[in-house]
Amino acid sequence: LPFATGLVMISTILFVVVIPIIMEILTMIGIQA
Repeated sequence: LPFATGLVMISTILFVVVIPIIMEILTMIGIQA
């Protein structure tokens, strides 16, 4: 159970961190295009 909880927490953190990075990449692509 603790392992699953840690997995969910890590997934949530990655989700929160990855979204802004993706937005920034899309913005850079939009600027280049």
